[in-house]
Amino acid sequence: MALALVACSTPYWSSVVDDHYITLTFAHELVERGRIGWPGGGRVEGFTSLGWVLILALLDALHLDVPRAAQAVSLAAGYFTAGLAAWRLDWRGVAGPAALALACWSGLSYWSADGMETTTYALVLALGWALVVDGRRLRIGLGLLLLAVVFRPEANAVLLGALVLRARQRWTLVATTAAWLAYHAWRASYFEGLLPTPFLVKVLSPDGSILHALPAWLADLAIGAIPLSLIARARSLNLRRAALPLLPLAVHAASALSIGGDWMGWSRLLLPGVVASAAGLLAVTPGPQRTASRAWWLPALLGCALAANPNGTHLIGPRPVPTLHPLRTGLGTPLSEDVAFLVRQAPWDATVVLTDVGMPSQIPGLRILDAYGLAWRPAALAAAGMDSSFGDAFLAMVHDPEQRPVFLRSSRFDGVEPSDLPGPLEAKFHEQQRIVYGGGVVRWFRGREGLPDGARIIDRWQDLATRFPSQPFLRWQLAMALADQDRWPQARSVGDELWSRYPDFMTRGAIEASLSFPRASDPAHYDSDRGAALYWDSEARSRPLAQEEWRTASLDLDADDPGEDGAMARIVATCDCGGSAPTEVAVRGPTRLPLPPWPECAPTRARVQVQFTNDQSDGKRDRNLYVNLSSTVPN
Repeated sequence: MALALVACSTPYWSSVVDDHYITLTFAHELVERGRIGWPGGGRVEGFTSLGWVLILALLDALHLDVPRAAQAVSLAAGYFTAGLAAWRLDWRGVAGPAALALACWSGLSYWSADGMETTTYALVLALGWALVVDGRRLRIGLGLLLLAVVFRPEANAVLLGALVLRARQRWTLVATTAAWLAYHAWRASYFEGLLPTPFLVKVLSPDGSILHALPAWLADLAIGAIPLSLIARARSLNLRRAALPLLPLAVHAASALSIGGDWMGWSRLLLPGVVASAAGLLAVTPGPQRTASRAWWLPALLGCALAANPNGTHLIGPRPVPTLHPLRTGLGTPLSEDVAFLVRQAPWDATVVLTDVGMPSQIPGLRILDAYGLAWRPAALAAAGMDSSFGDAFLAMVHDPEQRPVFLRSSRFDGVEPSDLPGPLEAKFHEQQRIVYGGGVVRWFRGREGLPDGARIIDRWQDLATRFPSQPFLRWQLAMALADQDRWPQARSVGDELWSRYPDFMTRGAIEASLSFPRASDPAHYDSDRGAALYWDSEARSRPLAQEEWRTASLDLDADDPGEDGAMARIVATCDCGGSAPTEVAVRGPTRLPLPPWPECAPTRARVQVQFTNDQSDGKRDRNLYVNLSSTVPN
């Protein structure tokens, strides 16, 4: 079972969702300033798992690579959670396939590798619930359920159910209830509110739709029921005897439905209930053990196949595709294009308003306001319909030139184009950048002018690359920032270190060809024969060239799937004193061009810059514009 879990979870080690970094921001604030709150703001309970905040704070205090260390903790918890499925099972019957189905369940595999609290909470909840159902170690079980309350709010209902249904001794009931009330009294006092902002945003907000979440919820519930039904049959449990052990499943199913589903998917909200209910079924005294029968082997194996399918947690709707060779390619940076945009464009101490604040909040020198409300309590109260003054206060901030945010972000990840800003904001902000991700579109609007200097940009990338060494994108961007400041020896040194650790990471040849990518997000692929592959509206920029180098250099262009109009390249010479007029070139195949005219202001050095302007990739075809700079005098 351990081998099955490791094998099934390995493909997912290349990604950690942005929500992980929201929790990490609170944890880092605890380590740096000794308080649980949002940087630059008050003490706000903008997370669903205080226990996970404390664990991440411990990992951060030990100066570990927190996302990777959190993945290791999640995998260890997932391993022991899967081990619960083997507890008291007779593997000669249908229970063996049931346990294997649980261990290979794609939800458990995914969250064992993602670095969130899911598997740790599931383990604590399952252990506590099994002891409560067993009854012989009730006090320990209730203690573990109290600990589970610190990890997820759904455990409150499970704990109350355990107290009502199983606590027979008065002092046990009183002591557990007193500890539970004391914890919530401390929460309400410390965070100045009983309801955490995720509850305000996800439960009380009128935007949630139960009907919209119902198909995915039913699919999750059906797959989670497979191992539970097999375990119940293997232990000869009828519905009456199985009712109490299934309480955690009922609680978590109701929770998932009440918030309108979970965008992260992969059975994140339902999984702990399934695991805890499985542990509860295993804790019930069984009836006569049933041996295997041919009639049950077929559904058992079918259950394993469904649960092991990487796309099986949701039978309805697309699911992410696992990335191969995660340890050789490193850990992906969530919202990489947004991070690159803010690092390069936001002045030091700038205020930025956006949703999806996890990874952007790690950037030094920014004040992040969470428009969604998780880390900004006034926005959460407004979302829940409990603060009608928030809109006026926000407009007052926008109209004040000293307080106005530098950037606002509008995004949609449901196939719909983000809307324009409403009228009161449209006059104060202008659109500066449009970013296209695989699953959505982001629009950035600027409200105040200003840019960070090159040294600040390098400092930001250096800080991020030091804190998260497992993310090669950050070190690649550090190399590009060094190259943009003409520090090419250091850029090449950073690049060599990067590729020695992550040999499968793309774009190694770009630095060797003296190209940087000021607008690129994910690193462009580099083909040794064709050059750097540009996509969407990204750009390639040369290092500063002297006039002698300019005369001998040339641009090599090529295109994938150019179509009738060709892949359009906008070419311009740039320098500190201005630049040349842009030239549009339609590329339909391998093309060699001289560099554009030397700028008339006669600088000592100039750059050539190429932008791809008509990428029309639609998922069925992939258009790229290849750029290479050749015949240059070596540095």
